[in-house]
Amino acid sequence: MNDGLVAIVDSEEDYAVKLADYFNAKSGLGYNVQVFTNIYSYLEFDKNNYTDILIISYIYGDYLSDLLHTRQIYILSESSVDITLSEFVSIYKYQSTDNIIREVMTNYSAASSVNSFLSVKNACSKIYSVYSPVKRCGKTTFALTMGCLLSKEESTLFLTLEEYSGLSFYTGTAYSGDLSDLLYFYRQNPYNLDKKLLALSHSLHNLDFIPPIRFSSDFKCMSSSDWLNLFSAIASLGVYKNIILDLSDSSVDIFPLFDLSDIIYFPVLKDSLSMEKINNFNNVIRLLGKNTLFEKIKEVLLPAFELSKSDSSHEAAESFYGLLYGSYGSSIWNIIKNNE
Repeated sequence: MNDGLVAIVDSEEDYAVKLADYFNAKSGLGYNVQVFTNIYSYLEFDKNNYTDILIISYIYGDYLSDLLHTRQIYILSESSVDITLSEFVSIYKYQSTDNIIREVMTNYSAASSVNSFLSVKNACSKIYSVYSPVKRCGKTTFALTMGCLLSKEESTLFLTLEEYSGLSFYTGTAYSGDLSDLLYFYRQNPYNLDKKLLALSHSLHNLDFIPPIRFSSDFKCMSSSDWLNLFSAIASLGVYKNIILDLSDSSVDIFPLFDLSDIIYFPVLKDSLSMEKINNFNNVIRLLGKNTLFEKIKEVLLPAFELSKSDSSHEAAESFYGLLYGSYGSSIWNIIKNNE
């Protein structure tokens, strides 16, 4: 399978190169991204080369009818787009690069045919699950911190199956799409999962994540096999070296996902009640005949931490930044390295 080709045509070379670099860094897919700062160079290129995605400045709108081998066209606009270009998807040029890529891939995944043109560079992902029967043990903060730390060295995706994850506390952002949208899309069109994954992903300290499900009732429409199939498919894409699963047994049967995992981090507390909960859970593992899971489970006693109590999303983000790059983050990195 040939790599998909993305062409960016804009007279502002610095802008076009930055967009191309981000496209390559963000996706992990086999995109061949080429930059053109002259429309005539692209017209010549188009005569003998097939382009899957063209992202082009609105100033070149008069030349679009001359293209021969360009599959989908996205217009970079600086304000409103001329009515003569209304047949194409228009994207505001001066917004975050993250948003531009997301808009392009959202439309591309919806419009693409069943056969994906884009290949994958890497092998299957390593899957880390984070779970604990003990509540208020810092599980999600640990999972998110681990993901951010791993993403410094390798592409990493964070997925949470918590009913009420509180993820927006760390990101301070509202989202239009979530994990249920990704699952629904995968059910309908599994061949274009790579594109939809890119369309829905956001970033926190270089860690990619899909926003969590907003309505807990959505979980009732999804079986463990649905999640197992989706996560297996994401892993097999190889887009990410690592996948972090933040799990909750209130929303899904966790044991099939444990079987899928390479490592299961198990935050614990040392008080008597917490230890009894852990013993109860370990007994369930034995009763189910899943003793091999004990080889994957890494019990971890997490260091104490404190996040901002402010309602300000900016202060909350700064608080998490302090955790990530302070003594807490150093302790979590040591835990990761000691359990590899």
